[in-house]
Amino acid sequence: MYMQNIKGHEFKNHNLFFVLLLVSLTLIGVLLGTIGFCTLPVENIIDLSFVKNNLIDSRESMSYMQIIFNSFVSGSVFLLVPFFLGFCSISQPLLFLIPVFKGLGLGIGLASMYYSMGLYGIPTAALTILPSGIFMVFTMVIGIRESFGLSKTLASVMLSDKTFFGLKETTKVYCVKYLVLEAIVAIGALADMICTLILFKVI
Repeated sequence: MYMQNIKGHEFKNHNLFFVLLLVSLTLIGVLLGTIGFCTLPVENIIDLSFVKNNLIDSRESMSYMQIIFNSFVSGSVFLLVPFFLGFCSISQPLLFLIPVFKGLGLGIGLASMYYSMGLYGIPTAALTILPSGIFMVFTMVIGIRESFGLSKTLASVMLSDKTFFGLKETTKVYCVKYLVLEAIVAIGALADMICTLILFKVI
């Protein structure tokens, strides 16, 4: 047995193909969510009108800070899940389900907005769903990439007879990266609030 730096076994997570794969899975989720919405019976589609109510009607009574807070919490959920999965050595398959699930939500939201508001739903969705959605997808993809790397590293440590060092430092860097992603989510929440204000001035 010999000592080996854990960094030598880290997943090469700066791989463009991996990022494109996660983005593609998100888009597949959007497509599935849209198709699924369009194939629902009318009574079920009416039940999904909560998307418009939550994104527009309820926001009219919210303060600026409430809009920012709600958007921040929503974005943080899709960071916390991959963050904790990163500490599991067998979580890699589950990580690939997160962008699909997120895409499903975006697809249903976009389709519901168009169904409820017609053509007017397109600019409305562009100001309510897409701004925060883009920030969420970006941070989610980067977070999953980092989580996949740490999970793969932990699997290597557990399944190898070698003695590793540097795992503590790797974990610290991992947590710092997620704090940076949380800051980006906060910026996205602020952008969401600004876009909501623009929307209310237009309608």
